[in-house]
Amino acid sequence: MTKTRNDFEPDDSPMTITPEQEAIRQLAKLIENVCGLNKDWGKTCIYYCMATHKLNEINWMPNLEIVGQKGSGKSRLMDILCALCYEPYRIIGHQRITSVTLRNELGKAENKTAIIEEGDLFPNRKELESYLINRVDKKRTAQVAVTVQNKSKQWETIKFGTFGATILHDRHEMVDMAADRRSIVINIKHQRGKHFLLL
Repeated sequence: MTKTRNDFEPDDSPMTITPEQEAIRQLAKLIENVCGLNKDWGKTCIYYCMATHKLNEINWMPNLEIVGQKGSGKSRLMDILCALCYEPYRIIGHQRITSVTLRNELGKAENKTAIIEEGDLFPNRKELESYLINRVDKKRTAQVAVTVQNKSKQWETIKFGTFGATILHDRHEMVDMAADRRSIVINIKHQRGKHFLLL
């Protein structure tokens, strides 16, 4: 007998719902109401946030990219996810942020969840995506080398770790194919005529 996908999923009938399943359902419903995501994408966001709490036990963590136009509810969704994920560290994108600043900020977010807002405003998109490619793999980030000046004004090469979860708020998807393959992309579409209130 061939098993289908549903044979491996927990039974969603009302008699067998656990408190954990009910909590996930309620959070998915909140996300659905706030930004118009369907239930499956809402659950994907929640499961991603749950996985961030096990960062010290895993070696690979994809990026979660929230893509949508202005006014589609990305910021509201980011606020919800920020409350659910492990040790959120906010990085706000702006047009004057340098590659060094971005690298240092991602270093501070090592083994935490980097919440990158306004990803489309980074002046060097290629650099951002390059850091995100290296961030997903714990083994790979141990090999990222940077040259820095030490206290005695000598230059030295040090290994730079940036591994961690990343939730990226953006207006367009990744350009780099390697970065795109390492990302879970959630597309948000603004629902006309609906106004959301987050309580």
